[in-house]
Amino acid sequence: MKLPLKKIPNSPYWITNFRINGKKICRSTKETNKKIAYAQAELIWSQEKANIIRPKTIGSITLNQAIDEWLSRLSKKGNPRNRTDKMHLEEFRRKLGNVSIGKITREDLLKLRDTYKGKAKGQSVNRRFVPLMAVFNMAVDEGWIDFAPRYKKLPLDNEKIKHPYTTEEITALINGCRSTNNNFLINPIYFSLATGFRANEVRQLKKEDVIDNNTRVILKSQKNGTKNQIVVLNSTARLVLKEALLNPSDYVFYSPHTDNGCLGDFKNSWIAVRKDADLLHKDFHTLRHTAITRVAKKVANEFELKDYSRHKSIQSLERYIHLFSNSDEIAEYGAFELQTGATTGATH
Repeated sequence: MKLPLKKIPNSPYWITNFRINGKKICRSTKETNKKIAYAQAELIWSQEKANIIRPKTIGSITLNQAIDEWLSRLSKKGNPRNRTDKMHLEEFRRKLGNVSIGKITREDLLKLRDTYKGKAKGQSVNRRFVPLMAVFNMAVDEGWIDFAPRYKKLPLDNEKIKHPYTTEEITALINGCRSTNNNFLINPIYFSLATGFRANEVRQLKKEDVIDNNTRVILKSQKNGTKNQIVVLNSTARLVLKEALLNPSDYVFYSPHTDNGCLGDFKNSWIAVRKDADLLHKDFHTLRHTAITRVAKKVANEFELKDYSRHKSIQSLERYIHLFSNSDEIAEYGAFELQTGATTGATH
C-alpha cells in the first residue's frame, strides 16, 4: 500500500497525509529519500490506526469505557462478573462521572471513600473499591494509564467482634424455637452450626441438591462466586438432614409460613426466637462463625480451615487446596451431639 507523499516549503522531508475513520492525519516521515519515506508512511499509518482503534495515550480512555471493558471480560475462574461488582461499579460511574481514566487521582478516591464514613463499616467500604481497583489495574496492563491511583483502605478496628454461641446459648435458642412456636427453625440452626453454611445457602438448599445418600450437598451458588461445589457433610448434618428431608416441599428446610414451603424471609420468627433466648445481640451469621471457630481449633492449618469455610480470601492458597484429600475428616470436625429430641417436629 502506497500512501500519498508530498513536500512542503522550507522542509527537506516528505510529508504523508491520509484519513482513518474520517479523521485527517498529516505527519512528517522525517525522510528525504522518497522510497524510504513510503515505508515510513506505512509505519505511521499503522501506528495511527492502532491509536484510534485501541488508543493507549494517557487519558484517552474514559472511566465508562474502562468499566465496560472490564465487565465484558471473564474472571480468572472463567465466570462472568458478579452482580455485586456490577452494582458497585455503576455507583462509581455516577459519583466519579465519565471522565478520562488517566485524570482520576488518589485524592479523588480518598475523597470518595470519605463519603462512606459513618454510613458503612470499613470492611464493606473496602470491598466496594475492589472492582474499581481491578479496572485501574487492567488499564495499566493495557497501557491506557501509566499507573493506578492508590486506594487507602479504611481501618477495621471499629468492626464488632463476633463471639461464638456458647452451649448454653444454643440450648436457649432451641428452647426459644419451641416456646415461640417456631420449631421449623430448629433444623436450620443445627445445620448451620454443623456446616458453617450461610443463611442464604441454608434457605436455598433444595432436596435435589442432596446427593450420595445424604452425605454431600451441591451448593449451586455461594458468596465466593464458586458454583456447583460439592460439600461433604459431617455426621451431625446428616442426622439433621434425615428428618428435614421428610417435609412436603421441594426445599430441604421447610417453613409453614410460605406458599412453596421454603424458609423465605424468617426475620420476624428469628427475632422472636432470639428475644425469647435473650440473644438479640447475636445473629444467624454467628452460627456460621461458631462452626468455623470450632473447626479452627482442630484443623492442622489454614488450608484445611479454608476448605471447610469456603471463604474467598487467601486467594494465593487456593491452588493448594486440592492437595488435601481428607474432606470427610475435616467436615467431621464440625460435628457435635444433638440434644435429645432436638429435631422432632422441626420440619412438618
